[in-house]
Amino acid sequence: MKTNPPSRDAIARRAYEIWTSNGQPHGYDIGHWLEAEHQLAAAAADPTTGDAPPREPVTGQAAAEPAHATGAAGPSPDALAAQAASQKQAARAPQQLHGKNAPKPAPPESGKPLWDQPHSS
Repeated sequence: MKTNPPSRDAIARRAYEIWTSNGQPHGYDIGHWLEAEHQLAAAAADPTTGDAPPREPVTGQAAAEPAHATGAAGPSPDALAAQAASQKQAARAPQQLHGKNAPKPAPPESGKPLWDQPHSS
């Protein structure tokens, strides 16, 4: 027997409950929504349980979380300094302009004077 998917309102209510139980963090709305969909779909598939079973976090959400949210150590200060130096060097590199907005190239120097007659005295 096929069950109907949970309604949008039911998913929104469950996602709100998950959000509040996690301390109302910002930026994880998609992860909370997917978690709510999973929990409600699992509860609909197994009507003997009133609540959804616990499960591991969504892998896409874990990859999108910042390092300070997961408690993982970030890159070392030396690595950050090296990255900043390379970004600064790339930003200061000469830019090649192409198209209509590019400056016109200077004519090549011929090596001889422009006026070969003596100037007025």
